Amino acid sequence: MSQSLTTLFLQPDNPCNCTISLDGIPVYEVVTTHEPKTVTTVRNGAGEVIGSFEWRDVRSDVVTFGENGETMSSGDWLKKSHLPFKDGITFKNKQGKKFEWKGTQKGIQLFADHIHGKGPIARFRKSYGVLLDKSAGSPTRETVPAELIMDEEANAMRDEVVLSFILLEKDRRVHEEPAAAQGAFLGGAQGAMWSAIAS
Repeated sequence: MSQSLTTLFLQPDNPCNCTISLDGIPVYEVVTTHEPKTVTTVRNGAGEVIGSFEWRDVRSDVVTFGENGETMSSGDWLKKSHLPFKDGITFKNKQGKKFEWKGTQKGIQLFADHIHGKGPIARFRKSYGVLLDKSAGSPTRETVPAELIMDEEANAMRDEVVLSFILLEKDRRVHEEPAAAQGAFLGGAQGAMWSAIAS
């Protein structure tokens, strides 16, 4: 990634319900509601909807861009590769340039397909705990917030990066994390359902 970086903090580390801030100022709010359908909505700092997606159990989620903009299947926007041994998820931005999210050992990272040989233009790092006081009596821990770090190119299309990241990270946690953990980030009736299944 280039030297000019923008770091967004997710609090809590929850792709379905969180505040995303820059330099201590909220720039996005992610809220998931469950009635009558489960819908995750992403708003910018001005309260404008940049996009939302309606959850589907079997088929791909339905993505709506903006408040009442274009609607399509998430699978038509975020495309899985059909090539063997290639598991990235690609999308095109408003200018028609192609980008690819890849899962790595360091977490999900975004690459620009039109710039060969360049490292990721965006990457996500989950929250983690740091032990501050190692005394045996009362150890003190601090949680380092989750970060979405972008270079200049990613930051120039920040809405598209954030919306695609939220959708992909939500899907990853639903499919890969234990049901008990899912209840915490889903919230509401959906979270209660997953917690009941896990117990």
